[in-house]
Amino acid sequence: MTRNDVTVWAPASLSNLGPGFDCLGVAITDFGDRISARRQVGSAVTWNWHEDSSWSAPVPPEDNTAYVAARSMLQRLGSNVGIHLEIRKQGRAGSGLGSSAASSVAAAFAVAALHGREAETDAIREAALDGEEATSGARHGDNVLPSLYGGFILAQSDNLERTRRIECPVPLHLAVVLPAMDVHTREARGLLPREVPLGAAVRHASLLGLLVNAIRSGNITDMGMLVMSDEIVEPRRATLVEPYADIRLAAREAGALGVALSGSGPALFAICPTASSAQDVALAMTKACAARHVDSMARATSVDPQGARVEAEPGHGGHPTW
Repeated sequence: MTRNDVTVWAPASLSNLGPGFDCLGVAITDFGDRISARRQVGSAVTWNWHEDSSWSAPVPPEDNTAYVAARSMLQRLGSNVGIHLEIRKQGRAGSGLGSSAASSVAAAFAVAALHGREAETDAIREAALDGEEATSGARHGDNVLPSLYGGFILAQSDNLERTRRIECPVPLHLAVVLPAMDVHTREARGLLPREVPLGAAVRHASLLGLLVNAIRSGNITDMGMLVMSDEIVEPRRATLVEPYADIRLAAREAGALGVALSGSGPALFAICPTASSAQDVALAMTKACAARHVDSMARATSVDPQGARVEAEPGHGGHPTW
């Protein structure tokens, strides 16, 4: 069914999850981007920021992930219709919560939905990856894939067609904190080692395997321990997040089973035993930032199992603002 206008919600995501560098991510509730798309006369793709968007900085077209993804999707559909996008972002760029991926996915999905072809998820994935590449310089899937498909997603980093969803049999209670600082993916990647000793690589692979098993079996205690096990990537990226050690300590003291960076940061997430403990941990992480004179926002959240979707009533999907 073709449409003249549509509104799409794409959830934000946590990526890496400890030893899952560039291959493991999970979609989360309450955080994400909403894009309304409508057909317009001509063949141009245009956009504006919604008045409630938390991010509205001037961006050239080639750096706007939503624009790039929308153009790519039109090309993949063989369509030359004009599209206008109204973008409402809940997270700023450089948050560590897959902000660019959520915009890319929402835009590509919206263009597909206007053409009645939202079931063509392979094409949507590739268009969204084009958008992600515009901002990060590479076709990283660890945020795009969870945002599109929902839930936990494991993918081969250099062949994103090899993607598997990991079902977790228990509810997962999470707390997320976003310190008010920017960490850009390209800068964070510049800190990473070009070579890794064989022993470290073997240990890292075994830890990722154990983490996947913990997710599949619903063992949240092991999940908490394993998201803190990365010895290759996270220790280097943590140097870019000033309150990192204080946040981890405060979260653990408040009852978190494990705490780690999301992506390259500055966001951190915590795995918690209950919904109420997730609230306590979120508050503790905020206080840890305040003690270092760093503004932040934190929220308890959970796994979004659905991924990107058309909202029944455009603009009224019930998702909280950032």
